[in-house]
Amino acid sequence: FVPKTTLAALEGSKLAAAGGALTPVSILGDTQRGWWQQQIGNATTTWKLWGNEVSLLRMQIDGALAVGSLLADAVIAQIPALASQKRPLTGAIAQDLKDAKAANSYQAPAFTQLRGLLTGLTVPALQINAIVAALTGGLPPAMLIDQFILNADQWDGYNAERKAMMAFLKTQRISNVVALTGDIHAFFAGPVMDDYDAATPVPVMVDLVTAGLSSNSFQSYFKSVVDSDAAFADAKPLVYTTDGNGAMVNTFNTTLTSFNPWLTYVNSDAQGYAVVTLTASKLSCSFHKLKPIAGGVAPAMPATASVQVVEVAAGTPAVTLV
Repeated sequence: FVPKTTLAALEGSKLAAAGGALTPVSILGDTQRGWWQQQIGNATTTWKLWGNEVSLLRMQIDGALAVGSLLADAVIAQIPALASQKRPLTGAIAQDLKDAKAANSYQAPAFTQLRGLLTGLTVPALQINAIVAALTGGLPPAMLIDQFILNADQWDGYNAERKAMMAFLKTQRISNVVALTGDIHAFFAGPVMDDYDAATPVPVMVDLVTAGLSSNSFQSYFKSVVDSDAAFADAKPLVYTTDGNGAMVNTFNTTLTSFNPWLTYVNSDAQGYAVVTLTASKLSCSFHKLKPIAGGVAPAMPATASVQVVEVAAGTPAVTLV
């Protein structure tokens, strides 16, 4: 978890010191980036496949909205009739928490937005006061009320260079670029945007990310964080819950897609491999999830637990689930 503003400020200061040159904020380096531009710019094939080490897809979480959603669930638990109001409740609570943090009153937020919303929904004043008291008593650390990049050890940590490379593809009108990516220990598929922080990001290419055959999963890493770090313990429902039998239920997939609408497919708790096939009109990728090893014992054959196919149509930087 890295605050987005902190990461952007550090990158901005390095860029300024270098007169705008990407050299100090580059994952590829100037020589390799120039080679990439030359190769992909001169390619005459229909498809341009980029063997890529780390994901190009933005993965972020708005902590205020995430906490707001969890606290909205707490309100609905007290007044089930408000279930249809989950979205406005989340927004009101998130804004109240951001306002309180900015005013250095986070330990006792006024919850002005929430109070107004509940009053408009004809919730009695005494019940509103009780709800506010309960929420105040269970607030997570103020540090969570921020926007976070989940993993700066991928292209999210090199945003300026990613933007420059996407701008190159966009201005040169280079289409059908697909990155074949690994490293992150999960399956992902989605379009790569020209600028993820723009008001209206524009898709430029596609990133297909495969899980590893034996590595611990992406979700398991975040599970270990919320289980072991008290500062993030309150974020546990965003990563997993448990069912009535005590089995883990992965909620991280939903969390990721909620805050990153460009993620067309996510399986954050997986081991496996991917197979890509091409025709002139489309690219097809089959994500093969393997059964896990349990207690050191290999799973029963066949080893494949499931297969998800995604397709990319030629001329369109988008992913379709099949």
